[in-house]
Amino acid sequence: MKEGFPNPKVHWPAIRIAIPLTIPEDPEVKGICENYVQLVGKKMNVAIGYTGVALDATVASLRTRETNLGNLTADYMKNHFQAEIGEAEEMRKIFRTINIT
Repeated sequence: MKEGFPNPKVHWPAIRIAIPLTIPEDPEVKGICENYVQLVGKKMNVAIGYTGVALDATVASLRTRETNLGNLTADYMKNHFQAEIGEAEEMRKIFRTINIT
């Protein structure tokens, strides 16, 4: 694992809050959000690589079997963290010690 990577305890309480459509939009907040949508949209439309095959990201595949997208993700993580991952327990150790964003 990379040296100096933070090791905080992860706590993520999830509370669903319904926002009714009767609440009017706030023009200032809407403007801020639109700026970020444009900024992120520009960055998301830039190719960072290519594959020779389609990547399988269907929920049915991702939840039931190994996929080429899962392999690509695991290979990226292995390279990024300079880790040797061969067992599920090793993955659990990594995920216990890093932030996932």
